[in-house]
Amino acid sequence: MRRAHLAPIAAAALAVPVHAVAAPSPVEPLLPAAPAVEQVAPGIGYQRIVDPGPQVIHVVKAQPSGLVSLSPILTGGGTGRRGSLSDALAARSPTGGVVAVNGDFFNNSASYPSGITVTAADGLASEPEPTRSALLLGPDGALSAARLTLTGRWQTIDAAGNALGVLRSFPGINRPAERASETVLFTPAYGSVTPAGTKRTEAVVTLDGGAQLVPNTSVAGTVTKVRTSGGTALARGTVVVSGTGGNAGVVGKDLVAGARVRIDPGIAGFPASALALGGGPLLVDAGAAVPSAGEGFAGSQLNQRTARTAIGQTADGAYLLVAAEGPQQGSRGITVAEQAKLMARLGARLAVAMDAGGSAQLVVDGAPAVRWSSPRSLTTSWMMRYEGVRVAPMLGRISPNGDGIDDAGAARVTAPRAGRLVVALERRGGGNRRELLSQAVDAGPVVLPVDAAGLPLADGPWDLTATLTPDGLPATTATRGFLVDRTLADLRVRPVRERTGRKVRPAVRIAFRLLRPAKVTVRVLDANGRLRRTLRAARTYRKGTALVVWDRRVSRKLAVGEHRIEVEARTTFGRPGLATDVTLAPVRPPKKAKRPGASGG
Repeated sequence: MRRAHLAPIAAAALAVPVHAVAAPSPVEPLLPAAPAVEQVAPGIGYQRIVDPGPQVIHVVKAQPSGLVSLSPILTGGGTGRRGSLSDALAARSPTGGVVAVNGDFFNNSASYPSGITVTAADGLASEPEPTRSALLLGPDGALSAARLTLTGRWQTIDAAGNALGVLRSFPGINRPAERASETVLFTPAYGSVTPAGTKRTEAVVTLDGGAQLVPNTSVAGTVTKVRTSGGTALARGTVVVSGTGGNAGVVGKDLVAGARVRIDPGIAGFPASALALGGGPLLVDAGAAVPSAGEGFAGSQLNQRTARTAIGQTADGAYLLVAAEGPQQGSRGITVAEQAKLMARLGARLAVAMDAGGSAQLVVDGAPAVRWSSPRSLTTSWMMRYEGVRVAPMLGRISPNGDGIDDAGAARVTAPRAGRLVVALERRGGGNRRELLSQAVDAGPVVLPVDAAGLPLADGPWDLTATLTPDGLPATTATRGFLVDRTLADLRVRPVRERTGRKVRPAVRIAFRLLRPAKVTVRVLDANGRLRRTLRAARTYRKGTALVVWDRRVSRKLAVGEHRIEVEARTTFGRPGLATDVTLAPVRPPKKAKRPGASGG
């Protein structure tokens, strides 16, 4: 925004320096409106709720469909490393990523998840924690919760697939060994290499057909390399059987180069083709809050007032991604019992908690809903996608009246896949169509200026509609509404000294321009945003330049310091407003004139 320069308003005014007059800016209503549901993408809504306490809660609600989906991901690309939630969403935004929330607890030093991880891209990436609830996502989009146990087995076989050697077990997947003697299975979901270290034997197994490790599905392969240390390369289509301590000798004896081996990652009760992330505890079951599921968590983990996130699903199938802020954000924070009641109140039939405290994060269309000064990196998260074209939230009111404040806007349109994109403006109610773009585009964002003055666009409500038609696929459409309103312009505020007869008094002159008649309210707020005085209350003004003079009095005292002047002009188009900050200097009393003939003694 440009800085507003003040022109003289009346010849009788005695100007004083303007100590700090900020450039005018659009004003928000003094009283907050009821929580509104903002569209993130068609079928996906976001709401910010403030409960007594105060307690700020962020809710994303979405109905699964052919375009809206939810899936777990490895935030940093592997179970052995963490990544930024915002960066993970940004990387997937061009192909439909719109919302992301943190996932499971994780090991602070080695990063691996505390519970099960099954993703579409990486398959079975970590084993379950038997005492805690995991959140499962079925192929039909339905969520469920279960406590699961890995029964991992491997055994050498002959060319026909018959068992040869002893049936062995592996209790871990994609994590460093937790015991002196243990066998752990590594897949490319861990990272590029296995953990470094000696006193171990690692056998690289190339799986038949490049198979992926998934729960309850046996895979077979051939041992292609055996090493006696860690740091073994992990490649797609291979797994590494890693034995430490006494188990190193077992792996070295059974898995020689050329041996055939069958691997069975058994997880009883795991649904076929499901995806999953660990978490816990269970918060809502069959629509009823579960205030004390326990699940092996310490009392401090359950009862601490902190930031928390949870994922649930309503009776009609809608997903709920919910984040409650904590003391670091200025909220009271919630306990697990309160979190359970909250999820039930929001309509969940099922809900499971995810990691809490500094891990509690929610990013909506690129913007963090829960703000941290230094966001914690995460191992797993849940990603919500919208597979159709989408239009990001844009400037709600464009005011092309030449005062440099919101004279033009911009539209950010994202195509999740290549196709023909048509973006057009249309006056609500029909007619006056303006086409901004019609061309083939690649997947990704397109930013288009909305120059209301240059097009030109008449005052009133408009819709910006984007339609993407990919080759061989149905078209999708997204719309954002906005208002063109030139009503209020050129807010100028100037402290002055006004002469009334022989007296000179401090005042503030507030000038503004109306391009149509309006009912005007002028308010004075202090530096903390508290209303100090209403100078005009819904007074009718005609078109043209208007002037309001404030005598600088608040509760009969002279106002000093930082203040904010707000001007609101109500018309049939709504309540456009402008605001500016001004610093009011103390006023020195006038010096008394000496009496004629007086002299010092």
